[in-house]
Amino acid sequence: MELAKYNIDTAGLCETRYSESGRLTDLEYSFFWSGKPEGERREAGVGCAIKMDIVTKLTEMPRPISDRIMTMRLRLSKDNFATVISVYAPIMTNPDENKDAFYIQLASVLSGIPRTYKLLLIGDFNARIGRGNDK
Repeated sequence: MELAKYNIDTAGLCETRYSESGRLTDLEYSFFWSGKPEGERREAGVGCAIKMDIVTKLTEMPRPISDRIMTMRLRLSKDNFATVISVYAPIMTNPDENKDAFYIQLASVLSGIPRTYKLLLIGDFNARIGRGNDK
């Protein structure tokens, strides 16, 4: 209801905590998610909510990459496409190997997007900036 209230077309969602991947649909939006396999601890999860009239324009339904990255492709015009990547980066207190794995995986996804496509990167990077960002 909040998305419709503010006329939001697409929203990146974090900490969805659903297992596997899937889709829920109501009258105005479809909610897509990507999470850990069933039975594993669900600490993260990424998703997106998309207005139904935009879902019909997707040329690639949301594709789960991991519990922290999912992608989808949208036709903007005849020969113009956009790739949307929804992310939920590990928080700064995660082990360095988790953070490194996330950014390596994201770089791999980004390298597969044609340069002629528009790119929308939505979500949460959990960045710390400014003084005292070394914690």
